[in-house]
Amino acid sequence: MKKRCLFLLGFFLTVFASGCAVTLPFHKSESTSVSSSEDLSADDESNVEFIPGGTQPPSDTPLGNASEENGLENASADDLVKYDSIYDIPFVSLDFTDNGNCLTKNGQPWVSAPGTQKFGNLCFSDGKTLYIQCFLSDNPDDGFRWFWVCFDNCHKNSSTFLPEETDNQLFTHANGYTLYTDDGYEYALEPCNELPCSEGGSTQTSDIKDEPYLSSQDLQVPVPDFLTDEQKLLYLRAYKMMLIRIGTYAIDDTQYFPCDNPDTTRTYTDTISVDGYEYTPALNHYRQWDSLYSTLRSIFTESFLDSDYLSSDGVTYFRSIEGNMYYISTERGFDPGYNQDSTLMDFSLQEDTADRIVIQVTATYAIDESSNQAFRQAVLDGLISNTKNYSITLVRSDDGWRFSQFDVPY
Repeated sequence: MKKRCLFLLGFFLTVFASGCAVTLPFHKSESTSVSSSEDLSADDESNVEFIPGGTQPPSDTPLGNASEENGLENASADDLVKYDSIYDIPFVSLDFTDNGNCLTKNGQPWVSAPGTQKFGNLCFSDGKTLYIQCFLSDNPDDGFRWFWVCFDNCHKNSSTFLPEETDNQLFTHANGYTLYTDDGYEYALEPCNELPCSEGGSTQTSDIKDEPYLSSQDLQVPVPDFLTDEQKLLYLRAYKMMLIRIGTYAIDDTQYFPCDNPDTTRTYTDTISVDGYEYTPALNHYRQWDSLYSTLRSIFTESFLDSDYLSSDGVTYFRSIEGNMYYISTERGFDPGYNQDSTLMDFSLQEDTADRIVIQVTATYAIDESSNQAFRQAVLDGLISNTKNYSITLVRSDDGWRFSQFDVPY
């Protein structure tokens, strides 16, 4: 990795960076168990934007300890709770903007509807996980998906869509973690199984596949549609961990890898000199070497890590020192033509065997106002191209699929 000028382009903007124009305060109404048949259908006109006639819910109910009032602490796998409206969910209120909507928790930004999608007002909870209707567009006729968010996962809140088989399913009742429709369709939910934070603040999860944390923004990254669901998730995880391409410091940046309990016993000035290089201590989520390395090895091959990720051109950029993770601090920045919203990515399958998949990627960078001015001019002058071609390779190991070659368009 060679230091280059840092181009400050907005790549992984937090989903709440722009804030929300109007905050709709929490409005508590009686939540109901849906262990017996119960109609969950809602008026189509209010499913997307539920501010009928511009009326807001009453504002005299504080967020406070709403879980006790609604009996959420008594919810269990055998007592799935249905809320008639997004406003009824303990701890949660809705912020609405012209660009979509997002949830807040205790008045703080929490999670947004991914992409251009908008939350509907059908939702379930087991006390740990929220399952919420999410429309694909402003037009209800375009259908909806089910989106789930864990209420409390130490420093992070996992979120993703349920499988496509649940799309547009209007569940009318539930028994434990099984949802039912009136026409007999059944779907078994999987509860959020994250373990509590360990001493020292690092997050331990029940499955290494939960690492790294993928925000709603991360889940919008284009993926090859010919991959399996498992391989698509692996691709998204690899894409997120390749943030080191903008600079090694990104691996310890809480904007990308949130951490509520950083190491306060050290500072970034507590560097250690090894082989003539100054190594900076990681203080946040991946401050422990085992945590970082086990995450990487669940995504990439060992040879890729040794030759391209952890080390390059004979220089070791990440290393373990007394069990802690240290790195040589570098900066490169995002490629000047890259913009997550305007860069197009085309995937073509070059090789597909039982043990190896090779994918050709063509990234096309916009040359309009969404790109860097100097980049646009250089393309127009014929000095550089606005496309980038590279290959990524998946290989099957004894532990499953791993990337032996991976690059990113930024």
